[in-house]
Amino acid sequence: MAGIGFKINEVLRAGSASDRAVASGAAVFISAGPALSVILTLFMIAPILKTLDFQTNESLLFAIITYCFMASMILFAPVELLSVRYLADIIYVKNERILGSFFVLLTAASCFFCSILIATFFWLCDLNWQAICLITVLMNAIIIARISIIFLSASKSFLRISVGFVYGMLVSVIVIPVICSFWKDPLLGPLTGFTIGQSVTALYLARIVIDYFQDEWFWPPKLLSQIKRFRLYALIGLSGSLTLWVDKIIYWFTEGIQIKGYLYSNPVYDTAIMLGYLQTIPLLSFFLVKVETNVFLPLRRYLALLEHQGTYFLIDNERKDLDASVKNCLVSMSGVLCISMIYGIAIFPTIINVNSDDGSRLTIETLILPSLAVGLNVYALLIQTILLYFNQSKVVAILACSHFLLNASLTIGLSWFGYPMGIGYLVSSGLISIISTLLVLYVSKHLTFFVMSEYIKTDPNIAGM
Repeated sequence: MAGIGFKINEVLRAGSASDRAVASGAAVFISAGPALSVILTLFMIAPILKTLDFQTNESLLFAIITYCFMASMILFAPVELLSVRYLADIIYVKNERILGSFFVLLTAASCFFCSILIATFFWLCDLNWQAICLITVLMNAIIIARISIIFLSASKSFLRISVGFVYGMLVSVIVIPVICSFWKDPLLGPLTGFTIGQSVTALYLARIVIDYFQDEWFWPPKLLSQIKRFRLYALIGLSGSLTLWVDKIIYWFTEGIQIKGYLYSNPVYDTAIMLGYLQTIPLLSFFLVKVETNVFLPLRRYLALLEHQGTYFLIDNERKDLDASVKNCLVSMSGVLCISMIYGIAIFPTIINVNSDDGSRLTIETLILPSLAVGLNVYALLIQTILLYFNQSKVVAILACSHFLLNASLTIGLSWFGYPMGIGYLVSSGLISIISTLLVLYVSKHLTFFVMSEYIKTDPNIAGM
């Protein structure tokens, strides 16, 4: 998403006060749009549901939405990273005319596959056919929004992206009371309103993609060969998403409550994790606007000098500039994360507990471990993204798989011995964050060696030059 990051960065530096405000909001929605939309909508509709003149099944509703969001991340994650890589290659060779057909193909295949799995799961949970149909539509809406964000990062139309998510959240907040006024079903009424809001966002964003790119239809060139070439990206995406959710799943089934069938929940831990993710949004936005752009430009200059056989002096100077940029970005990312974590942990319990009963009240003690764990997890993922810029996909795959296995094993082991929820997630995320940081510093310092090693693999004749 470096392209749209450059556009937002340009507005933030030279735009008017109103333009900078819009660009700042856009950075938030682009970096965390689908997740932010789902989480904020849940928090906004919670007090609305309490004002209705009949009792809604909030626990089942929130469990369904959480499971849909989790499924969209895990099922689509392997395809997402592959799509981002393929999209970057298409834009690099200036073949944007195929993006419209690629978007339709990717959306159709992803929605078909995910619909079958999600409908089967909720059928096993003994939900009625109306609920299953609504859940399938909701799942598809979240998937379409995620796919649209990938493609719209090439359009640089950040204002329209933000508008799409705001529309969807407002529609849900407005429509739910209206629907529930005449459809007094404890689940289907609120679920319908939430699904309509997410569908509005998905359709709005998808329409922008279709309108922006050309109407010609082509089979994406070299699609299968690219999938084979970058198959490690699928493993990285899947492992990263599983890491984000494995501890939640473990706590659902070991220390949570059964809602219905295979639907479980752990309200306090789930809320703490969601709030922790909200606290990482400043970091995600900062990475989009500052880090990606500050690393991408010197990296591009450095690789251009290597490709055109620049002098050793120029290449080494550019490599040193890149190394300095990486170090500055790491320091800035750490500062942004620390400030947002401290601020969020201090104020979120007060805000959330206004409408909470004693059984689900948050305290700083119950919030701090999950929040710090999520923050370090997101930080590690962003550091690994920089490693992917340096073409270190094997290293990132090892880190992602290790993080997943470490999180799962520590969560199970430490919970068995009675340690508080989130401690295993925190330890594993902290360890992987440290390792990822050291690796990116090492690679940036010795980047010439790694780049030339790749050149030799592709063209052994270089070794004899």
